[in-house]
Amino acid sequence: MRPQSTQYGLPLILEDLSGQVNKPTAYTDLYDRLRVTCTPSSSSKDLLQLAFKLGSNGRPGADAVIDIPLKKFDGATISYAGGAVPIPVDAYLRKVKGLSSRSPCRRFTASDSHSYTWSLVQSNPKDKSTLAWTCTQSDSAAVVAEYTVNDSNVTGSTSAAVLTVEEHCSGIVLELLTTLTLVRHIAANKL
Repeated sequence: MRPQSTQYGLPLILEDLSGQVNKPTAYTDLYDRLRVTCTPSSSSKDLLQLAFKLGSNGRPGADAVIDIPLKKFDGATISYAGGAVPIPVDAYLRKVKGLSSRSPCRRFTASDSHSYTWSLVQSNPKDKSTLAWTCTQSDSAAVVAEYTVNDSNVTGSTSAAVLTVEEHCSGIVLELLTTLTLVRHIAANKL
Protein backbone atom coordinates (compact mmCIF):
# COMPACT_ATOMS: atom_id res chain seq x y z
CA MET A 1 0.00 0.00 0.00
CA ARG A 2 3.08 2.24 -0.23
CA PRO A 3 2.32 5.25 -2.46
CA GLN A 4 5.98 6.28 -2.82
CA SER A 5 9.48 5.03 -2.11
CA THR A 6 11.58 8.16 -2.54
CA GLN A 7 12.24 9.99 0.74
CA TYR A 8 12.33 13.80 0.60
CA GLY A 9 12.62 14.67 4.28
CA LEU A 10 9.31 16.54 4.06
CA PRO A 11 5.88 15.55 5.35
CA LEU A 12 3.09 14.92 2.87
CA ILE A 13 0.97 18.07 2.76
CA LEU A 14 -2.36 17.06 1.25
CA GLU A 15 -4.91 19.74 0.49
CA ASP A 16 -8.47 18.47 0.84
CA LEU A 17 -10.03 20.13 -2.20
CA SER A 18 -13.61 20.11 -0.89
CA GLY A 19 -13.04 20.12 2.88
CA GLN A 20 -16.42 18.43 3.35
CA VAL A 21 -16.89 14.99 4.84
CA ASN A 22 -18.82 12.46 2.70
CA LYS A 23 -18.54 14.64 -0.42
CA PRO A 24 -16.41 14.08 -3.54
CA THR A 25 -12.90 15.34 -2.94
CA ALA A 26 -9.27 14.87 -3.82
CA TYR A 27 -6.29 15.10 -1.52
CA THR A 28 -3.36 16.53 -3.47
CA ASP A 29 0.18 16.82 -2.14
CA LEU A 30 1.69 20.29 -2.30
CA TYR A 31 4.77 18.81 -4.05
CA ASP A 32 2.81 16.52 -6.43
CA ARG A 33 4.07 13.34 -4.75
CA LEU A 34 0.63 11.89 -4.12
CA ARG A 35 -3.02 12.30 -5.05
CA VAL A 36 -5.91 10.42 -3.48
CA THR A 37 -9.49 10.79 -4.68
CA CYS A 38 -12.55 10.07 -2.56
CA THR A 39 -15.79 9.51 -4.45
CA PRO A 40 -19.17 8.81 -2.84
CA SER A 41 -21.04 6.24 -4.88
CA SER A 42 -24.09 4.90 -3.07
CA SER A 43 -25.77 1.94 -4.65
CA SER A 44 -28.94 2.71 -2.67
CA LYS A 45 -30.47 5.54 -0.66
CA ASP A 46 -29.81 3.55 2.54
CA LEU A 47 -26.04 3.24 2.06
CA LEU A 48 -23.21 5.74 1.73
CA GLN A 49 -20.27 4.22 -0.11
CA LEU A 50 -16.96 6.09 -0.29
CA ALA A 51 -14.32 4.84 -2.72
CA PHE A 52 -10.68 5.93 -2.31
CA LYS A 53 -8.15 5.68 -5.15
CA LEU A 54 -4.41 6.36 -4.94
CA GLY A 55 -3.26 8.45 -7.92
CA SER A 56 -3.37 6.73 -11.28
CA ASN A 57 -1.89 3.39 -10.25
CA GLY A 58 -3.33 1.58 -13.26
CA ARG A 59 -5.35 -0.88 -11.17
CA PRO A 60 -9.06 -0.98 -11.85
CA GLY A 61 -11.35 -0.31 -8.92
CA ALA A 62 -10.82 1.41 -5.61
CA ASP A 63 -7.89 0.99 -3.24
CA ALA A 64 -10.22 1.31 -0.25
CA VAL A 65 -14.00 1.35 0.20
CA ILE A 66 -16.08 2.44 3.19
CA ASP A 67 -19.74 1.35 3.36
CA ILE A 68 -21.88 3.25 5.89
CA PRO A 69 -25.56 2.34 6.38
CA LEU A 70 -27.39 5.69 6.63
CA LYS A 71 -30.07 4.62 9.08
CA LYS A 72 -27.64 3.24 11.67
CA PHE A 73 -23.83 3.40 11.87
CA ASP A 74 -23.66 -0.20 13.14
CA GLY A 75 -22.85 -2.40 10.20
CA ALA A 76 -20.42 0.05 8.59
CA THR A 77 -17.48 -1.73 6.94
CA ILE A 78 -14.12 -0.84 5.44
CA SER A 79 -12.13 -2.83 2.91
CA TYR A 80 -8.72 -2.34 1.37
CA ALA A 81 -7.51 -3.65 -2.00
CA GLY A 82 -6.04 -7.08 -1.47
CA GLY A 83 -8.04 -7.62 1.71
CA ALA A 84 -10.00 -10.83 1.96
CA VAL A 85 -13.25 -9.49 3.42
CA PRO A 86 -14.68 -6.16 4.54
CA ILE A 87 -13.79 -5.33 8.16
CA PRO A 88 -16.54 -4.07 10.51
CA VAL A 89 -15.69 -0.46 11.36
CA ASP A 90 -16.55 -0.92 15.04
CA ALA A 91 -13.89 -3.67 15.26
CA TYR A 92 -11.26 -1.75 13.24
CA LEU A 93 -11.78 1.79 14.54
CA ARG A 94 -12.41 1.39 18.26
CA LYS A 95 -13.57 3.90 20.85
CA VAL A 96 -10.81 5.06 23.17
CA LYS A 97 -11.34 3.62 26.65
CA GLY A 98 -11.88 6.09 29.45
CA LEU A 99 -13.56 8.71 27.25
CA SER A 100 -17.24 9.53 26.89
CA SER A 101 -19.19 7.16 24.67
CA ARG A 102 -20.00 10.24 22.52
CA SER A 103 -16.33 11.15 22.06
CA PRO A 104 -15.26 11.09 18.40
CA CYS A 105 -11.74 9.92 19.39
CA ARG A 106 -10.95 6.52 17.89
CA ARG A 107 -8.00 4.10 17.82
CA PHE A 108 -7.00 1.68 15.05
CA THR A 109 -4.17 -0.69 14.25
CA ALA A 110 -2.62 -0.02 10.85
CA SER A 111 -0.97 -2.45 8.45
CA ASP A 112 2.42 -1.47 9.94
CA SER A 113 1.26 -3.14 13.22
CA HIS A 114 1.29 0.14 15.16
CA SER A 115 -1.73 1.50 16.97
CA TYR A 116 -2.86 5.07 16.17
CA THR A 117 -5.41 7.39 17.78
CA TRP A 118 -7.38 10.17 16.10
CA SER A 119 -8.39 12.99 18.48
CA LEU A 120 -10.44 16.11 17.85
CA VAL A 121 -8.79 19.31 19.03
CA GLN A 122 -10.29 22.77 18.83
CA SER A 123 -7.37 25.12 18.38
CA ASN A 124 -9.31 28.17 19.55
CA PRO A 125 -12.39 27.47 21.74
CA LYS A 126 -13.83 30.94 20.94
CA ASP A 127 -13.58 30.34 17.18
CA LYS A 128 -15.75 27.31 16.40
CA SER A 129 -14.69 27.41 12.74
CA THR A 130 -11.10 26.34 13.42
CA LEU A 131 -10.78 22.62 14.10
CA ALA A 132 -7.94 20.16 14.02
CA TRP A 133 -7.76 16.40 14.16
CA THR A 134 -4.51 14.88 15.33
CA CYS A 135 -3.37 11.31 14.90
CA THR A 136 -0.82 10.02 17.37
CA GLN A 137 1.11 6.79 17.40
CA SER A 138 -0.21 5.21 20.59
CA ASP A 139 3.04 3.73 21.92
CA SER A 140 5.15 6.89 21.48
CA ALA A 141 2.46 9.62 21.65
CA ALA A 142 4.16 11.21 18.61
CA VAL A 143 1.86 13.14 16.28
CA VAL A 144 2.06 11.46 12.86
CA ALA A 145 -0.76 13.30 11.09
CA GLU A 146 -2.86 16.40 11.53
CA TYR A 147 -5.95 17.56 9.67
CA THR A 148 -6.86 21.22 10.01
CA VAL A 149 -9.98 23.00 8.84
CA ASN A 150 -10.33 26.75 8.98
CA ASP A 151 -13.67 27.79 7.52
CA SER A 152 -13.18 31.45 8.38
CA ASN A 153 -10.34 31.88 5.86
CA VAL A 154 -11.83 30.14 2.83
CA THR A 155 -11.15 32.13 -0.32
CA GLY A 156 -11.37 31.30 -4.00
CA SER A 157 -11.01 27.65 -4.94
CA THR A 158 -9.29 26.45 -1.78
CA SER A 159 -11.09 24.61 1.01
CA ALA A 160 -8.65 25.69 3.74
CA ALA A 161 -8.47 22.04 4.82
CA VAL A 162 -5.09 20.32 4.92
CA LEU A 163 -3.89 16.88 6.01
CA THR A 164 -0.22 16.75 6.98
CA VAL A 165 1.31 13.26 7.27
CA GLU A 166 4.82 12.70 8.57
CA GLU A 167 6.89 11.18 5.78
CA HIS A 168 7.78 8.02 7.72
CA CYS A 169 4.01 7.24 7.78
CA SER A 170 3.49 7.67 4.03
CA GLY A 171 3.07 3.90 3.70
CA ILE A 172 -0.18 4.06 5.69
CA VAL A 173 -1.54 7.27 4.17
CA LEU A 174 -4.59 5.48 2.76
CA GLU A 175 -5.40 4.06 6.20
CA LEU A 176 -4.94 7.51 7.74
CA LEU A 177 -7.31 9.04 5.16
CA THR A 178 -10.02 6.40 5.52
CA THR A 179 -9.96 6.48 9.32
CA LEU A 180 -9.92 10.30 9.30
CA THR A 181 -12.99 10.25 7.05
CA LEU A 182 -14.72 7.89 9.47
CA VAL A 183 -13.94 9.93 12.61
CA ARG A 184 -15.08 13.10 10.83
CA HIS A 185 -18.32 11.30 9.84
CA ILE A 186 -18.77 10.14 13.46
CA ALA A 187 -18.25 13.69 14.77
CA ALA A 188 -20.44 15.35 12.12
CA ASN A 189 -23.33 12.96 12.81
CA LYS A 190 -22.79 12.79 16.59
CA LEU A 191 -22.54 8.99 16.51
